[in-house]
Formats: sequence, C-alpha cells, structure tokens
Amino acid sequence: MSNSQLWNKSFYVEYDDRDYWKKSSNKIHFHLSYEIYFLVENDISYFINNRVYRVTPGTVLVIPPNTIHTTNSISDKTRKRYLINLPESYIKPLLDIQPNLLSDLSTLPIVFSGLKKIEITDLFKKLLTEYNSNPPDEVMIKSLLGELLVTVSRAAKSQSNASVSARRSAQKMVRISNYIRDNLQNNLTLELLSEIFFLNPSYISRTFKRELNITFSEYLRTLRIKEACRLLKETKLSITEIAYRTGFQSCTDFCRVFKSMIKLSPLQYRKATK
Repeated sequence: MSNSQLWNKSFYVEYDDRDYWKKSSNKIHFHLSYEIYFLVENDISYFINNRVYRVTPGTVLVIPPNTIHTTNSISDKTRKRYLINLPESYIKPLLDIQPNLLSDLSTLPIVFSGLKKIEITDLFKKLLTEYNSNPPDEVMIKSLLGELLVTVSRAAKSQSNASVSARRSAQKMVRISNYIRDNLQNNLTLELLSEIFFLNPSYISRTFKRELNITFSEYLRTLRIKEACRLLKETKLSITEIAYRTGFQSCTDFCRVFKSMIKLSPLQYRKATK
C-alpha cells in the first residue's frame, strides 16, 4: 500500500489475495478515513492502538481515522481480504440518521460464521463489483454500504468481547507501546525500554518485528508523526515547538520525516486540515 493510499480521502473498495504484504511493504500506518477490513482467508494478527488481536477468516474490523494499525502473518498461506476506505463525508446522509453507526464499531473484531459469513461475503462482493463497474452506480453503492454497516452493527451487539491474543509477547508489546505513546517527547531508545521493562534490548527489537512486522524505530517515528498531525490540526503551536514536543531533535529532522511520510510539509498539512 502506497503513502498516497494511506492519505487518500476518497472512497474506494479493493480485494487482495497477493502475498507481497507478508514481506516488507505492510508497514504500520494510519488513515484520514475509516477503514473497513474483511478477512476471507488465512489467520493474521492485527495490531490496533496498542492491542494485538488474533483475526480469523470471517472477521470484520472497522478502523477509525488516525488509528495506528498493521497486520502480520501468522502462517505462510496467502491472505485474502476486502478493504473499504470510507470517509465519513461519503455516507453523511446515513450518519445523519444514525450518528454512531461507524464509531460504535471501531476496532472491535466482529466474527461471522455459517450463513452470516456467506451473507457478509456476498455484500462485499457486490460492493466491489459495483465499484468496478463502468460507470459505478453511486446510489447502489451507498445502499449496499448501508446494508453492510447495519449488518455489522447488529452482529457487533451480539458479541460482547473481542478476541485479544493472550500470548505473553503480545501482552508485553501492549505495555511497551503504551509507554512509548505516553512519552513521545523523551529520547526513547531500546536501551531505555530494556531498563524500564527489565527486558533485553534485542528481545524488544525482535518482538516488534515479530508482532508488528516493523522495527522499533519505524513504530516510534509513526507515532510521533501521528501526534504531530494532531497538534498541527488542533493547536496553534509553532512547527518548531511541535517538533520538540514529539521528540525530534531538530525542526529540520522533523520536517524531513514528516514530508517523507505524509507527502506534505507540516505547514502544508496544517493549511489543508483547517
């Protein structure tokens, strides 16, 4: 998935059954829109906002905007999944009727089985077919989206708890991730984390790679840029102040990293989100 897709504010539907994602391209990231993810085949682990979920075929997840997440392979099989990039503005009439339609579903894995799994798969197939038709019928697309979201919402109400991985490494990952999130302004290193959590630095490094499919430095950089995006949008702090509040050693370094990830300078991003 390219950076342009990560920041795409447009509605789109896609299906993917390639295995390239298991290698180096599937990085931790966040979006400006909601992401609706439906796993068709192959178990995966899904890291969402410092929690690790074991996701099985037939599971739907709704990821809110600006939520850090990534998927990681559990087996060597090819993952098959549907994905919908859904800006709130695209279904505003539906949200006017039911304002919490999306937010009530956020980050909760919703599992379908039996006939319900067949029904939800059919809805995703119909959406993809309509989206790829030439030209697509927007009324049909929004009707199918409404049916999909209501179906997922009803299923969510009958499932009280998400299936969170109980692996010890996953639990440690959550504690470390929470600490990083709360101390972004500090000089965070593997050595510092090893002292705080009484773990070997190489163990922490390997755990990041195994659980999130990224390095510690990539994870830290992504969290810092996410927080910078929030500060640029919600405050009047200077670019320099935001750079230091998010743990960068210089404004120059901050601007370079920000533009490499967001494809806009911090100032351009601030103007675009006001």
